[in-house]
Amino acid sequence: ADEADHRVQRIIGISLSEASPVDWAPSVTLPTLTYGVRHDAITRPSDLEAIFKAIGSDDKSMFWIDESTHRWDGYTWFQRHPDRILEWFEKYMQ
Repeated sequence: ADEADHRVQRIIGISLSEASPVDWAPSVTLPTLTYGVRHDAITRPSDLEAIFKAIGSDDKSMFWIDESTHRWDGYTWFQRHPDRILEWFEKYMQ
């Protein structure tokens, strides 16, 4: 972890412990769809909710995947359940 932190610091100028998506989220002004596996063992729901709240776009939505406790299921969610993301793209890509 120390080596990863060192490499990130060399690239972006700050360490991982100093970096927070919440700090950068206000710069996101485009329509945004966020989602997360609510019962993931690593991510706390409050973390994703804080990021979502800080996003600068007025046009944003968030949903939770409650059917799983496995992070990987979040990565493959839209492959198995494409309706929500296809509707989002249809709305914003016209």
